[in-house]
Amino acid sequence: MKDFEEASTGQIKKALVERFRWPFSVRRGKGSGRWIHVKWTDGPTDEAVRGLCAKWDDTGGDDIMTDLWVGSQYILAQRNLTNAATQKAIDAINLKYGLDLHLGFYGE
Repeated sequence: MKDFEEASTGQIKKALVERFRWPFSVRRGKGSGRWIHVKWTDGPTDEAVRGLCAKWDDTGGDDIMTDLWVGSQYILAQRNLTNAATQKAIDAINLKYGLDLHLGFYGE
């Protein structure tokens, strides 16, 4: 029988790709906790991905006894942005508000 992470990682990845048509990394957590890490670059918003993943996240039904005996069941979502996507957002803000913001890097 598959455990929470094994059953859910495939289901989550399939649902994400079908919904957003974007590549995602969906991996089981390491260690004693029961969690799944979802990562992607650019693409859909963090809010949209977290909303879809919420049906597999048991944070709301969390209690100490379940955590002690079977572990927590959490979804961790991490969106990374490329410099190009960040610059596109900056350009949109500049245009909308008449600003002159620039993408900078530490030490420049």
